[in-house]
Amino acid sequence: MKLHHTYFYHPEFVENNAAVIERFELLEISMQKIQNALGREDRFIVPENSFETTLSMAI
Repeated sequence: MKLHHTYFYHPEFVENNAAVIERFELLEISMQKIQNALGREDRFIVPENSFETTLSMAI
């Protein structure tokens, strides 16, 4: 198989790293270094009530 194009799908719901870091720090798990190493400022999250799946996003 040969790929000719690749595309990115970004759901409408965006959560920044501050929310993720805060969530883990409440569990006493330091996430600051991990988040900085990943280099992403935002997380795009598909809502649980969404009809999207990995397959439907790819088609």
